[in-house]
Amino acid sequence: MHFPKVAQFLVNNKKLLAFGFFLALVSSFGQSFFIGIIGPEIRAEFSLTQSSWSLIYMLGTIASALVLPFSGQLIDKISLKYYTTLVILLLATSSAFIAILPSVTFLLLAIFLLRQSGQGLMSHTSFVSMARYFPDNRGKAAAIASLGLSVGQATLPFLMILSVSLIGWRFSYGLISIAIVLVALPISLLLLSGDQFGQKNHISQSSMHGLEVGEVKSWSRKQVLRDVRFYILIPGVTAPSLVITALFFHNLTVAELKNWDSTWVVANYWVYSLGSLLAALSSGPLIDHLSAKRVLPLFLIPLICSLLIVWGVNNMWWSIFYLFLLGLTAGVTYTGLTALWAELYGVDHLGAIKSLYSSIGIFASALGPVVMGVMLDLDFSIELISLALAGYCIISTVILFQGIFLYKNK
Repeated sequence: MHFPKVAQFLVNNKKLLAFGFFLALVSSFGQSFFIGIIGPEIRAEFSLTQSSWSLIYMLGTIASALVLPFSGQLIDKISLKYYTTLVILLLATSSAFIAILPSVTFLLLAIFLLRQSGQGLMSHTSFVSMARYFPDNRGKAAAIASLGLSVGQATLPFLMILSVSLIGWRFSYGLISIAIVLVALPISLLLLSGDQFGQKNHISQSSMHGLEVGEVKSWSRKQVLRDVRFYILIPGVTAPSLVITALFFHNLTVAELKNWDSTWVVANYWVYSLGSLLAALSSGPLIDHLSAKRVLPLFLIPLICSLLIVWGVNNMWWSIFYLFLLGLTAGVTYTGLTALWAELYGVDHLGAIKSLYSSIGIFASALGPVVMGVMLDLDFSIELISLALAGYCIISTVILFQGIFLYKNK
């Protein structure tokens, strides 16, 4: 890594990079790790069982996945300033809605809105912008944006727990709604100051100062859907969504079955964030140097190793390495996938293509906990489950290598 060049890149593009970081951070309010904090409060207030709350959450997430290909493609058709304003106001509205939730009847709608605006569109805007505006530095730009997620994971859950204990979950999300409007929106628009961000389809018509549009032919989403190679990549690129979400959703069960102290495991979540942070920062420049097509086929290897730890080790101290390895794969995922789609299919329709993949990834994240839950209910051992998931990741890695090879040789 050439640190002087990286430093110069950060200085020259500090406002747009800060925009990507900030939107990824604000997306935390619609992410599972944040919403999960108020889960016990919601279940208690509306007399929901664990399974009924999980079902509502899954259905809201799937509904968001169905809508995302349509809402996400708008970033290709309107200015980034206008699109960002709409997304931030939607997240503020979603936060206000769940704060005044009148009854359990509207809970599914509230979860859909939070997942769509936060996990879906806010992070979508962050990573698409990084890939679109930095064709020669997509990896580094995505790494900077992913730091927002890492910071959010490391800090916001604790602050939310503190807030809920002091003023309750409704007032907490009410304050979040107000802060989004009064703080997040002005900051985001300030970071987007510049005429190029107010233009429609600017990236396909011109280049930014100091940046050049890449030479890759831009595909439309319809063309991508007709490309067989896209479907070959899907098992591999969605494996982290399926496996990591399943492991975190059932993390306390995993800890119990492995005789790991659950408090110890939860207290070491920061190790996951550390792994994610280190992977994002190191893989970003590597992707810029080698390309995402060369780096991504290897990104499931840490995940496979973490699953093998669950399969073969009972000592509680190994849970730290388990979490760290999960974070490594997550960090490369944040950094590399948007860069991969830009390399393979160009940037003119990147919003539509990224939202297509994201919706598939959200389906996988909804499916993973269900599959693992069924296996647990059928009394499969955690060792057998982890071995099966590792086998899936190994097969997906082989298929991913083959799929990338097809792009290189056509």
